[in-house]
Amino acid sequence: MGTLELATTLQKANNIRYLDISANKVGSKAFAHMFKLISQSVLNLHTFCCRKNELEGAQLEKCFLQLRSTESPLRVLDLKDNCLNNTNAQEIVCVCEENILLEQVDLTGNKDVHS
Repeated sequence: MGTLELATTLQKANNIRYLDISANKVGSKAFAHMFKLISQSVLNLHTFCCRKNELEGAQLEKCFLQLRSTESPLRVLDLKDNCLNNTNAQEIVCVCEENILLEQVDLTGNKDVHS
């Protein structure tokens, strides 16, 4: 099952609370598409783990903007061990400031995020 098929299936499954697609080399483009579908649905997804998926760059900006503008029930976003940069990290900080439901974000191990 590909990323698109998984996202489409998840839109119909409103009972899933935890989703872990770590270490699947999803990549930024597929992640962005999947994230868009997931955040538009009526999912009750509380935890989304996407570690080690080679996520990087500008394609993720729309994902983070979307998370700021939706009333997603997402509480844990795990993006550990990807290729995110400081700009992506700053966008996620903005999301955390505006989305009061988001409780935990893990960015450890990203190659280009520096404190």
